[in-house]
Amino acid sequence: MRNRRAGQSFSALRNRAASIVSIYIRLKYSNKDGIVQCVTCPSRGHWQDFDSGHFLKGRSLSISNLLDERGQHPQCQTCNRVNDGAPKQYEAFMLKQYGQEVVDELRMNRRKVTKITSAELRDFIQAYRQKVKTLRFERRPCAGEPHYTDNLPF
Repeated sequence: MRNRRAGQSFSALRNRAASIVSIYIRLKYSNKDGIVQCVTCPSRGHWQDFDSGHFLKGRSLSISNLLDERGQHPQCQTCNRVNDGAPKQYEAFMLKQYGQEVVDELRMNRRKVTKITSAELRDFIQAYRQKVKTLRFERRPCAGEPHYTDNLPF
């Protein structure tokens, strides 16, 4: 009998990787009660009710950008879906949080071709599963550690 996971297409693995990173991002930025704040508006809510918004949009994004944590943050569904990611507000957040150099790097990598094998994607998925498992028990922010909401303008 064929192993179902071993036979997954690259596209299916890519989607699984993007999903696990989305969960990780929303958990990473949640507090001990599971509450996150949208990076583009003052909305707050449970991480499961929020999206992991992408600074750079588009199906043509390279896999490296889709999986780069610096380009993903919690967004409410209104900003992410209705307001198409609220790009002006997201860019303002990115510049304040990371600076122009990282914003430029992410934009340069937008269409960069990155070769990654199915085995590497499986390893990536496994690593992020472990990160998610850890975060489910250890919510951020930890005592004395800065939180991304310290840099939001609202």
